[in-house]
Amino acid sequence: MHKLLSILALLPTPLFAQSVPNPTVFTYDTAFARCTENPNTADLFKNCSAIIADAYVLNRAVALAFQMCAPAGLRDCTLPFEDAGLPAFGIQIAVDVGCDATEFALFSEFDPLPAEHCIAFASDILADEGAVPLDTHIACATINDECNKLAFVQYQLWNQALLDLENGPRHDPTIRDLIGRQTRACGADPETATDKAQLTGEFANCMSDGIAQLWRDLVLEGQG
Repeated sequence: MHKLLSILALLPTPLFAQSVPNPTVFTYDTAFARCTENPNTADLFKNCSAIIADAYVLNRAVALAFQMCAPAGLRDCTLPFEDAGLPAFGIQIAVDVGCDATEFALFSEFDPLPAEHCIAFASDILADEGAVPLDTHIACATINDECNKLAFVQYQLWNQALLDLENGPRHDPTIRDLIGRQTRACGADPETATDKAQLTGEFANCMSDGIAQLWRDLVLEGQG
């Protein structure tokens, strides 16, 4: 977990350095819980990647629409959401229950939006309704794009899930060693895995894939 935070700290920090929100400003706990609810799912890593990517594009669409509406007028600002292919009732319900409409630009990418923020609240509502924005494209061209940052988001989630097993009732002392072995298998030294030369989506995806398999094996073993 701490190494992953060090990795993220090396990535660009301004939230609006690009035209879209940084994936790290959103939380993915609900999406991750959904993708891990059945450890027997075929190709757990790819399934989880798709679910987290879907969560991101929905959050991104809501965030971009939110920025086009003055927070004070969110209740009646429907066009930006409709233009994004999203029903405006999501933000309207969020406003009705008193969501936090703090200006998005005031949040750091390293401080994920609180669950009570209008963006997070509306995204949860729309996710429950199965809403899908018109723009589902995710940029995958350079190390600092959405695709690679999502890879590190997922790496963090899987890494934490495995550490939770270590610190849970099982208290399995071998898990740290297993993570180290996986790091080596992905071409990095566990002691220097935060080096900038290692910061690739390929490395993060390799780690997530291996850790997902380890997590599944340990969970299924514990259920046996």
